[in-house]
Amino acid sequence: MNKSILLVIFAAIVSVACTESGSGSDSPVTVNSSGNTYVNGFFGMSVEKPDDWYAQSSEEAIMLQQQDGKILSADGENMEAMIEAAMESTLPLFGFFKKPPGTPGTINTNVLSVAENIKMYPDIEKPCDYINAMKEVLEQGQLDYQFDSDCQTTRLGGKVSGHMDASLTVANHDVSQSYYALINKGYAISFIQTYADEQGAKNVAYIMDSIRFDP
Repeated sequence: MNKSILLVIFAAIVSVACTESGSGSDSPVTVNSSGNTYVNGFFGMSVEKPDDWYAQSSEEAIMLQQQDGKILSADGENMEAMIEAAMESTLPLFGFFKKPPGTPGTINTNVLSVAENIKMYPDIEKPCDYINAMKEVLEQGQLDYQFDSDCQTTRLGGKVSGHMDASLTVANHDVSQSYYALINKGYAISFIQTYADEQGAKNVAYIMDSIRFDP
């Protein structure tokens, strides 16, 4: 499992990633198609952003990933090269935040989605294989995760998915996270929900319920 997924998980806790307008029906970059609807043509996915929530551009998220967290400018040609490089490893798909990342205060409720190329990981065949690999990565980290259950098979957006819940304490805040993953076109698409209260749980559930994949 690429270490980039661990950086994404950490970003979800402490505060990366989504889109602006885009082009190309089969683009791997998630784009704002209309209103609060965001689509990814390559993976055949759509998702709804709640009103007044913050969405960070996929382009910026990819630059952060490719440049070790430093935001650099990039022209169209360089961005295309960055996207191709990201597709060989880990590609940010979307990220919705209740408040802009970095806003001081309580835990920032959010949902992040990342696609990781698993063609080099023959042991990952089913969604729960990926969830279990993610769990191993989290257990090796410095944060004290408590896992509420083993991976359970469910459905998300019409596709078979793995699901696991976890909790931890960050800066004296009790944080809940839910992890979903599915396999699509040789990638494991993961969805990480982070929240700290009942209203936050309802907000992330709204986003997850809106996810759809093409048949």
